Amino acid sequence: EFSAFDDPAFVAGVRAFVEAGEEARFVPHLPLKLVIIDETIVMFGMEDPVAGSADLTIVVVEHPSLAKTLKLSFDAVWSSGLTYDQAEERLVERLAQPA
Repeated sequence: EFSAFDDPAFVAGVRAFVEAGEEARFVPHLPLKLVIIDETIVMFGMEDPVAGSADLTIVVVEHPSLAKTLKLSFDAVWSSGLTYDQAEERLVERLAQPA
């Protein structure tokens, strides 16, 4: 998410990984934070609608079809995201605009 640029330590960490050859993408909002393991296990955290973002419910499901479906969703969000350089450039442009 673009909000990651609010944390200088996080930005430095991402930059280090990108400089080491990793890829990073930034989107305005992530609909769901998830991990897909071996294309068969899915782990995701959901905010508690009553308690708010401080409390997460972590769900782990072993189901290859669900993993495949969520991978398609991940790929769609990934392909729409900006690279690190593009996101940083957009941030610089926004900061340069008068308030």
